[in-house]
Amino acid sequence: MPDFTHKRTNPFDHATSDVREKPEEDLVSFYDHLISNLFKDEKKRYLNMGYWTETTSSLSEAGDALVALVADSAGLDTRTNPSPKTHRVLEVGCGMGESSFYLAQNYACDILAIDLNPKHINHARHRLATERPELAEWITFHQASATSLTETVDREFFDMVISIESALHYRTRDRFFKEAFQALKPNGVLVLADVTIRPCPELIITESIQKLILSFFEIPSQNLYGRDQYCAFLEEAGFSDIGIQSIGDRVNVPYFRYYASCCRNQMPTANVSIDQQLMVACSRAGTKYREFLLQKFLPFQIMDMLYANPWSASIILDYLAQYAWDYSIFTARKPS
Repeated sequence: MPDFTHKRTNPFDHATSDVREKPEEDLVSFYDHLISNLFKDEKKRYLNMGYWTETTSSLSEAGDALVALVADSAGLDTRTNPSPKTHRVLEVGCGMGESSFYLAQNYACDILAIDLNPKHINHARHRLATERPELAEWITFHQASATSLTETVDREFFDMVISIESALHYRTRDRFFKEAFQALKPNGVLVLADVTIRPCPELIITESIQKLILSFFEIPSQNLYGRDQYCAFLEEAGFSDIGIQSIGDRVNVPYFRYYASCCRNQMPTANVSIDQQLMVACSRAGTKYREFLLQKFLPFQIMDMLYANPWSASIILDYLAQYAWDYSIFTARKPS
């Protein structure tokens, strides 16, 4: 395993000392809830929406498929290749390490996997040591910020930087693009599975309501833009050869329907005051949209609504998936 952060004296024994940005508590709680409650019966600890086909039956399967799609888009050689080239990979926003485990098991790569959440990093390290020790020579988990990568690693060190459904949360995503560019070697590749917002059809969902929903998922307002702006930020960071593969039809709708079904099956009797949640929604949305929210029954706390009324919530989530955002694989190359 290469020394990914050899510019530092003890980069991994005291990793938390390198972090200057406090994790967003709401975002941490959001993902902790998904794992400990909603998806507690899943075999794997994925924190992404996955890639779904007609035969996919679980988030674990869908998560594997999404990671494989990202790896193939990056051009990673599989370990079954007779003469695989081993790449240095920086995975940003690794969560609890599930995608790192899949990559190391199936592809020829040495991985530095980082996340801002210390709980996730500690959990990933524990699982690596106790459940997947055969992968330890290929994976290092490290707590660090996506928007200050070059404070943690040397410049022009990695062949590939990947981020799977994580960059949408960074403050800000375009700042991360610039940091990733610095961390990559010339001709290195950045690959992202990420969300962009769509123009809102009139009478379906207004732009402000769209942003209200997306803010539930802790997406900063600075990251709420479409594909064109996304590509413009990549170019501004220095990248070229930008590619886009839209996979929303295999991600958004099937995931949210699975999400709603989990709520129906696991939490049918949760005690939640929908009236109270509607008032929270109204206070955040502002006077102009309060009447609309009340009439359309669109609370800010979608997850709480899922507990109390999964059927109604599934309709809202379908709207979100079809009209509020798109999901794509973005690839970009650092010029030689």
